[in-house]
Amino acid sequence: MTSRRGLLLAGLLAGCARLPGDEGGIGGTGGIAGGDGKEGEEKEGGIGGTGLFAAGLFGTLAMADGRLAVAGVPLGLAPGALRPVRAGLPPLPGETVVAEAVRGREGLRARRIAAFLPLVGPLEALPGGGFGILGTRLEGWEDAPLRDAEGRPTPVAALQPGQRVAASGIWNGATLLASAVRLLPPGGLAELRGQVRTDPNGVVRVGGTRVVAAGPETPPPGSFVVLRGEPWRGGLAAWAAEVPARAVFSNRVSALAVEGVLAPNPGAPGYHLSGFGLPVESGSPVAPRPGQRRLLLGRYGGAFRVAEAVDLPEAAEARDRALAAPAAEAAIRRWLDSV
Repeated sequence: MTSRRGLLLAGLLAGCARLPGDEGGIGGTGGIAGGDGKEGEEKEGGIGGTGLFAAGLFGTLAMADGRLAVAGVPLGLAPGALRPVRAGLPPLPGETVVAEAVRGREGLRARRIAAFLPLVGPLEALPGGGFGILGTRLEGWEDAPLRDAEGRPTPVAALQPGQRVAASGIWNGATLLASAVRLLPPGGLAELRGQVRTDPNGVVRVGGTRVVAAGPETPPPGSFVVLRGEPWRGGLAAWAAEVPARAVFSNRVSALAVEGVLAPNPGAPGYHLSGFGLPVESGSPVAPRPGQRRLLLGRYGGAFRVAEAVDLPEAAEARDRALAAPAAEAAIRRWLDSV
């Protein structure tokens, strides 16, 4: 058994079957596809084309009174922009999403909004309490909206070990800060989206999930991968992979508004966006606060130059209040003026 485990670890991911196109569009090679221009009028370009999007956004989706916002940034909505996820539903309020927007006459208009589901698999009861998926601990699940496969609100009592679920949220190192959870029908593959790392014991992980798979080589730490397979010994036996995964955004972006956590680069100076590997420009005006959930606003041109940041609490209602507070609204207005 030890030799088989060693063989699997040595051949992690690269020889796995390639995944077909994955609606949801979160992938990435550790860097967001770059651009350095600024849109004036709204520009056609098409998803998957060569057009330049003015802005890329990543964060919690909010809808109220006919208005839509991602990471606190108000957006208009183009027809068909909300992309259905595997359950057949478009992203729902409270879920973490990626959005691509262009500058229009009345502000930013989203051309694509897709759910980010980093963990799909059976729910696990963890020692000492709480839940995990594929060996990754979920933080904040008690406060996250819980829905069934049809999108209907579901009581927390429905969360039972063994129930197949999809968790939306933000990576913070080895844990997932859950923003929403969906109950799924039984069966189907386990799925994992995140950044490859090697723990101090030499075990390959994505988040807190130990990953094993067959193949000739191991992708380097920091690679962003999309994996599918089966739960195996508290981790994932992956037999299908996107390596490298598709870009986080489907076209180039020149400005970023990200709800996320910064982490130190392992063995090197500087910081990156946890779970994605997006590098942060060393000359950014905002000092990093590793481990702190924040709204990060700035420009992108090969690295993320963070111009402003707003600290965000973990509790959903308190986070909503922070994003609607005058300081956050002023920071978002200044960022919108720069897009």
